[in-house]
Amino acid sequence: MKECIYCGDLATDRDHVIPCAYRAAPRHYSNHTVPACADCNRKILRDLPYFTVFQRCEYVAKSLRERLADHLELFEPDDEFTDSIADLALRAEYATNQVKDLCEDEF
Repeated sequence: MKECIYCGDLATDRDHVIPCAYRAAPRHYSNHTVPACADCNRKILRDLPYFTVFQRCEYVAKSLRERLADHLELFEPDDEFTDSIADLALRAEYATNQVKDLCEDEF
């Protein structure tokens, strides 16, 4: 199975690196997509105007770190919460490392 290019979770979707909303017809180009999980593709990125994998990955990393901070402030810890936070922390770390790797490739 493929993993989400942004967070490393199981890829269930394909993210259009240039969102469909910003392209002229024809709207769907399969060679401009990358594997993504539903959370990154549908909830975090949506049709935001980020047009490179680097920009999109950077935004996902920031969003996951913010979500992690919010969870830590709002909830009382229990086993399910701890597992959820651990998963979110791993995804945020993966996305942050992806940004670092992409930065190194560009320079």
